[in-house]
Amino acid sequence: MKRLTVDAVELFPLATDQLEGFQLEGPAAGAASNNQALYLDGWVMGRKSPVRAVEVLQDGRLVLRIPVKTPRQDLAAAFPDTPEAATSGFSAAVGALRLRTGFELLLRGELESGVTTPLATITGRRERLELP
Repeated sequence: MKRLTVDAVELFPLATDQLEGFQLEGPAAGAASNNQALYLDGWVMGRKSPVRAVEVLQDGRLVLRIPVKTPRQDLAAAFPDTPEAATSGFSAAVGALRLRTGFELLLRGELESGVTTPLATITGRRERLELP
């Protein structure tokens, strides 16, 4: 068994009243690795208010807060009327030790207006660590 396995990735229906778009580019369902971290990559854009961060929660508690500020020239070209499109990417890693052996993570967008909106859930498992 790999150290970390993603069993499912489920996107919530896009809250079109709040968001212009969202895509989780990684991880993908079925991904397995020997890494000690779960890597999260994607982009999210607000409709009326820019998205400040992507929050990662486990059991209702914040595990990681990822700033939305990664340059994305592809999105700047695709959304020329949306000023924050050029910096709408996010990327980070959640250390495996922060995850339960059977984990379910909720990703939600935090807009500058203070509103939060659910984006996706990621379920998976990780091996228990064995000390030498």
